[in-house]
Amino acid sequence: MSVFVFPLAFILTLAANLTSEPSQPFPEMLGSLWLYLHVPFIFFAYAAFFVAFASGLMYLIQENELKRRRPQAFYYRLPSLEVCDELGYRALSIGFPLLTLGLVAGVLWQAPWELDKKIIASFSTWIVYAVLIAYRFSEGLRGRRAAWMSILGFILILASFFGTRSQGSAHPFIQ
Repeated sequence: MSVFVFPLAFILTLAANLTSEPSQPFPEMLGSLWLYLHVPFIFFAYAAFFVAFASGLMYLIQENELKRRRPQAFYYRLPSLEVCDELGYRALSIGFPLLTLGLVAGVLWQAPWELDKKIIASFSTWIVYAVLIAYRFSEGLRGRRAAWMSILGFILILASFFGTRSQGSAHPFIQ
């Protein structure tokens, strides 16, 4: 996992340092208890979904190496397909409840709330992961399709987190 985690941690830390602004007065609406629940739940969910994403990538790489029948050196450094699939499943099982709790805390924090692009993107991501979890439980979705859905879900997370931030703020009502 460190092959995937270290570069991401480095890039995110670098981006945070390069884009941070000087301290400004703390808005009153950000002093709510719900905010202090919303943010950690969401970020821990994102961390779990990153593990599911990385295990999906490892699964696809490992599967490709097995199909080639002449595995490269990278093949021997990756866990088996079963381990990758199980790791992705466990990460999803942890991340989905955390995402759900984070979204609920966000709704309670900003009640009555208005729809903005960040909220719509976040609920779309929740739906993708809800479908993935439902398929894994009911139909035993495993392997390649589960790996691709985990990758798609994490791409949606990145789009909802970074795509909406590029438009000025995490949520427009904070400004």
